[in-house]
Amino acid sequence: MKQFDAISFSAKDRYSSEEYFERMLILERMKSKKTGKPFILILLDIGKLTRGKQTEKAFVLSRLITVLNSSTREIDMKGWYMFGSILGIICQNVTEKHLDKVTGRLKNKLSEETFHLVGNKTDAIKLLSFLYPES
Repeated sequence: MKQFDAISFSAKDRYSSEEYFERMLILERMKSKKTGKPFILILLDIGKLTRGKQTEKAFVLSRLITVLNSSTREIDMKGWYMFGSILGIICQNVTEKHLDKVTGRLKNKLSEETFHLVGNKTDAIKLLSFLYPES
């Protein structure tokens, strides 16, 4: 695992480590394949937000965590897909017809609350989403 300037979240944030998140993703994929219950994997590439001074990174990540916590459910698994640059969210029992609603809500919250922190960089956070089981 690549070393990164440590930015700690509080215990209430509940963001898992890279290893734990990847293991949960494997288990969720196996469960989904067996039961047919869908889930969405959302990946947020925040690499551009983590450049700069430590105090700026801490502020931006703190704000980002607040936005993510307010726009996801408590049952959604959140963690590092790639420590320091890509956050992952596993949304269980979300179907394809709800995919746009879930990702749209997240995009809107991120646009309103986070993008203005980094000026006019509309590509500051890239969002990818994947529906499982794959059709």
